[in-house]
Amino acid sequence: MSAQPEVVDTAAAAADLAARALDPARRRPLVAVAARSGAPLLDVPGLLATLGERASVHLLTSTEATWEAQAPPARGPRRLR
Repeated sequence: MSAQPEVVDTAAAAADLAARALDPARRRPLVAVAARSGAPLLDVPGLLATLGERASVHLLTSTEATWEAQAPPARGPRRLR
């Protein structure tokens, strides 16, 4: 069990997290917790203790990361049928 959440503090790290969340091969749930004024909005130690290895916990520590994690995934060119 990871005793600490994975910190997501940049737009690039948040985009990577979003890609992992949408990956159909992902085996475990992801829990993303945003922080406001540096403080997590949920009890991260409690989540880690409760979830153990059943889910990975990620802490979004910047506004930039939080916004990027909410962005719709980039789409490639549309194919004509």
